[in-house]
Amino acid sequence: LDNKDAFINGFIYTLEVSILALLIATIFGTIGGVMAISRFKIIRAYTRIYVELFQNVPLVIQIFFLFYALPILGIRLD
Repeated sequence: LDNKDAFINGFIYTLEVSILALLIATIFGTIGGVMAISRFKIIRAYTRIYVELFQNVPLVIQIFFLFYALPILGIRLD
């Protein structure tokens, strides 16, 4: 294959991004889990609203928000 090096570099980059995403998701998931079983009702309620929001809003709407609505609010993802 002529593109062997590009394929290997892409594979390594994909692994790095996947491992980083796994670590970040694990940290946020653990924090969210601890908040969900908190003895404070307001923290439990906030966590439940956050989870319901992301579970019930389709992914395409979330992506649309990230790339079109955030720049209107002055938040750039460049």
